[in-house]
Amino acid sequence: MKHLIDIKDLSVQEIDELIEKAKSLDYDNAINFIGQSYLNGKVYKQDFKKAFECFSIEAARENEYACYKLGFLYSQGLGCPQDNQKSLEYYHLILSSKLAF
Repeated sequence: MKHLIDIKDLSVQEIDELIEKAKSLDYDNAINFIGQSYLNGKVYKQDFKKAFECFSIEAARENEYACYKLGFLYSQGLGCPQDNQKSLEYYHLILSSKLAF
């Protein structure tokens, strides 16, 4: 039986410990979770640059969710200079070849 954790019941320190454990186990979505947490400001203080850095790590691994998020960040100029060309490149990665969102 799996035990699910409601992160609303955890402190930021406890969440950080779980994320570090997941990262050490090579759980790719841990970095996406950190990026999303910085993007929406619900776990960590909102920081678009840190969100951009997290999604960049996973996009380099061809993670489709991270590519989608980078496309969004580039299109809005959040955490990076606005660049519609780079935004489209990340969206095209999702639509082409082996990346299927």
